[in-house]
Amino acid sequence: MPEKHLDLRPLDENHASDLPWDDADLWDEDLSDEADDEAEAKDEAKDDEAAVRSWWAQLPDCIKPDYPFDLPPDRLPGARYVFTLAGAPQHCPQLSCRRGKECRGGDGPPCFRADRRDLGQVLFLWWMMLYHGCTDQEYASALRARGNRYAPPEKPPAAGHRARPRRRR
Repeated sequence: MPEKHLDLRPLDENHASDLPWDDADLWDEDLSDEADDEAEAKDEAKDDEAAVRSWWAQLPDCIKPDYPFDLPPDRLPGARYVFTLAGAPQHCPQLSCRRGKECRGGDGPPCFRADRRDLGQVLFLWWMMLYHGCTDQEYASALRARGNRYAPPEKPPAAGHRARPRRRR
């Protein structure tokens, strides 16, 4: 049997050189654009992470969730005010706080010791309202989203609208 050799020259001659996949520059541009986009995304992520780290470092330790101690003495007056507004005395283990409906504080608010997680969130969100423009609605929705017992109640229905019809006698 005679051997047939495949001659590739006719394929090369008939091959159109103006097809897009033959243009090496086109492929290089697409790859470089994708690489640039990925590099920009990584740079933005690093910048965002650095900004968050810087912001977190500027927060006072006592409002961070991993702070193991009671509030520092210089923060007590503000914390007592915030805890009183949030309604912490009604859950406080100290009878004088519950009776007076005001956070008494002392060496450290006992309500804070008893309910550190929820009141820590309240302190953090107050800090956000005072220094970073958090609104009252954002404050309330953040507390409600976490199931915090100190979340402000939902707005009552309008005065003209009654939730239940009156019973007639």
